[in-house]
Amino acid sequence: MGDGIDSATDVVISIVMIFTARLINRPPSKKYVFGYEKAEGIATKILSLVIFYAGVQMLLSAIGSIFSNETKEIPSPIAIYVTLFSIAGKLLLASYQYKQGKKIRIVKIFEKKFAKGLTIICFFGIFRLWYKR
Repeated sequence: MGDGIDSATDVVISIVMIFTARLINRPPSKKYVFGYEKAEGIATKILSLVIFYAGVQMLLSAIGSIFSNETKEIPSPIAIYVTLFSIAGKLLLASYQYKQGKKIRIVKIFEKKFAKGLTIICFFGIFRLWYKR
């Protein structure tokens, strides 16, 4: 569940940042004579709320799981497909961000490789559990 929340958070963050970057690059207009730079501050507030909400959800889920008396089940095969979809999405997103980053000379490759690595490790863990059934 944690990897799913992490992946969903990554997608939301990337979408908000792509939208914000496009908005900030607009030239000033009659309505916004000083430009759209304030959009960055608004986007940062939105992202902080998304990350905080995801963290609280993961914390509540973990606490509930720790104190639950129910037996833990092996993940269903759908978990493998969801993880593969997550890996593909992160690869596409990383390549898009890399191309955009080369344009503005900002590349966060290490962070994306680390996130993909964690997702791939989760995939193999789920696959191993499922295959042992």
